[in-house]
Amino acid sequence: MKTTNDDFFNFDKEIMNDLVAQGYKGQDLAHKFNKIKQAIPKAMEKLTEEAQQESAMTKAESEKAIGL
Repeated sequence: MKTTNDDFFNFDKEIMNDLVAQGYKGQDLAHKFNKIKQAIPKAMEKLTEEAQQESAMTKAESEKAIGL
């Protein structure tokens, strides 16, 4: 099965499962789902900006972080 970038960043199933577990149903479920879906691009942009502002780990730091 080929995965595209769209598939990689598609959180529909996870969002829906989470909302159902929280008890959302019917129109409330649809409204909350759409609200969250619309917020994802801005959240991804913010994460990207934050990651670009952080300094990269050295090789030694990353080895230590993963226990090598």
